[in-house]
Amino acid sequence: MTAPTDTDDDTTMLVQFLHDRDVECPVCKYNLRMLTTPRCPECGTQIKLTIGAEVNRAWIITIIPLWMAMLPGVIFFSIALIEISQGHMVFRNFTKDPQLYLTAGFSLLSVLAAPALTLNRRWFLKRSRKLQQLIAGTVVTLAVLALVIFLMMAG
Repeated sequence: MTAPTDTDDDTTMLVQFLHDRDVECPVCKYNLRMLTTPRCPECGTQIKLTIGAEVNRAWIITIIPLWMAMLPGVIFFSIALIEISQGHMVFRNFTKDPQLYLTAGFSLLSVLAAPALTLNRRWFLKRSRKLQQLIAGTVVTLAVLALVIFLMMAG
């Protein structure tokens, strides 16, 4: 007689878990209730016990606009450094187009926020779903607003 293995334990746990639950086969959607072996009786797919994680959409919706807005932020910052080094007033056009403040401000903030938030992803994920959604909504709103203003000024 052989000693039980981890695989045997996994199989036993899987069969016990599915015995009293309505769980669908991931391939054919057959109900696996009362399963006696780790194989779908309908399509023959080997069933495995796994652990998965839900994708956090708020994180993705927050971080992508921040990283995308970094390029204009880097450009604004570079132009400001060049103008300062040459002794010029930084962004003289701001007095003519105050909307540039929002676009430049969001882009420059993104230069700091995107890497900081990426490095502190755990901080974001530990917040409540409501706060994550609020942060994501704020970032997307500011990104869209900055893009619209930028496109209006370019057109």
